[in-house]
Amino acid sequence: MDSTRRYYLVKEKNLDEFNLYVKITKGHNL
Repeated sequence: MDSTRRYYLVKEKNLDEFNLYVKITKGHNL
């Protein structure tokens, strides 16, 4: 169960970083 929780925590962290990257690239495009 702990490994599953850890997987979701890492997944959420990666999504946050990806969203931040998208915001930055969109900001440069605008």
